[in-house]
Amino acid sequence: MVKVVEDERSRIRYLERRLNENGFYLPSSLADKDYFSYQKRILNTLISQGADTLKINNFLAETDQRYFDSLPSEDDLNWYRNDARASLWLTCELYEMIKINGYENTLTCLSPESLPSHHSVRVDAIRRCIDNWPFILYTPSNYLNQKSIEWTTLLEKDDIFREVKARNFDICSWLKKYIQEKTNISLNYVCGESSEEIMAWCYASYFTWKKNNQNSPDSVELFTRKFKSAWATQKNRIKNRVDKKLRPLNVNISQEAYDKLRKLSINEGISNDRVIESALDMIYRSKIKK
Repeated sequence: MVKVVEDERSRIRYLERRLNENGFYLPSSLADKDYFSYQKRILNTLISQGADTLKINNFLAETDQRYFDSLPSEDDLNWYRNDARASLWLTCELYEMIKINGYENTLTCLSPESLPSHHSVRVDAIRRCIDNWPFILYTPSNYLNQKSIEWTTLLEKDDIFREVKARNFDICSWLKKYIQEKTNISLNYVCGESSEEIMAWCYASYFTWKKNNQNSPDSVELFTRKFKSAWATQKNRIKNRVDKKLRPLNVNISQEAYDKLRKLSINEGISNDRVIESALDMIYRSKIKK
């Protein structure tokens, strides 16, 4: 049998909420050691107030059933627990719904200000959100199943970074820099340092921006076209590095030397790299002749 996600305090809070919705203010206390202690106290209190015992038992049984029906199974959580991109995207989706419904001051665990850029931390924060689920129109199970389908659809139809992610070269930093410097889609969550976290930030940035611009297809098309052009240029650079066995060279030169380098580059219509290679080649050949 698939294990269902359950939390003792979550179950107590659910019963509290159901009682409040039905006009009974009977909050839990430290004296309630567990859910069944709290349930028993509720039963005794309501009976002492003259409530019908059968109706109370039916109400408590119905509450238990509703609670378990609302919970996601462990399998329902795997799609985001096993993918850093999905966990960051889901965090953004959840926090947006939290803000829209006015719960940002009570569910701060998913806010950009308090959430570190680490996949396991996000998974724990999402779990806390499930345990303290505030939304009446959605159960955690229904919401997560809906978002799982949405995430799968995004990867199937809108994954413009698929080819970048599949590269053997570590070029996620290039993608991050491109998004930060060449676009206006940067996510307001901190981007981590690992390749996994950088790709998660890039995916969440794009998918969130695209959703916010779903009524501006021209903007989305323009972004896609510009990105594909930039990626084509980057692929050529990667190919050149492989084919020509290019090596990075980090050197410090004077401002005067740099100005000369730029002037030669512009006048000859070639890159800085090519100017340096040509100069080295000339010097080398002149030394060999001697």
